[in-house]
Amino acid sequence: MLRLYFVVIVVVSLSGFLKAQDYIPLVLNPKVGVNFSDLVDFDNEQVSSSATMGWNVGIDARYGTNFLLKGGIHFYKTGSAWRAQDSTSQSMHKFAAHQLKLPIGAGIKVLRVDYFNLWLLADGILNYTIDVRNRTEKDYIDFNKTGLSGRLGIGMDLSRFTMELTIEHSFSELIPDLSARNRLVNLSVGIKL
Repeated sequence: MLRLYFVVIVVVSLSGFLKAQDYIPLVLNPKVGVNFSDLVDFDNEQVSSSATMGWNVGIDARYGTNFLLKGGIHFYKTGSAWRAQDSTSQSMHKFAAHQLKLPIGAGIKVLRVDYFNLWLLADGILNYTIDVRNRTEKDYIDFNKTGLSGRLGIGMDLSRFTMELTIEHSFSELIPDLSARNRLVNLSVGIKL
């Protein structure tokens, strides 16, 4: 009989605990995405750049219902191309970069309709660049390992699915020889766990 009471108490306690979990606004959000990266802020007017496509994968932890706090870890493969022209010739260089990004930010819900939420998002990001490779000449480029960037965007939740469209601009130079900073437009989709 004592075992039956113990089992009933454990089941009632667990059901109360599991019910309480419904109200904790903590969500894990694994995401994948596609990005377009470009180099900007060249000191030299003879250098221009063009965007190339890359990809990313990562996970965010989100906390909140109307005001959102979030942080995460993401792996990005980005790239760009730049064209340098001097008085006699023109050269084209393409590069690929692998970066680990640690965003910390906030968001505010601006619209809620049934299962649809619309968010405005802002993040500060710590970038750790693993490598930058010159795809044209198959060698490595001198680059800064760490940097800071800022990101603004809009996010949508549709039931358990998420989508974010963001633009990111680097505050730090990625390639010091060119005085080049990275600008990135990213579209990512995910699922709330």
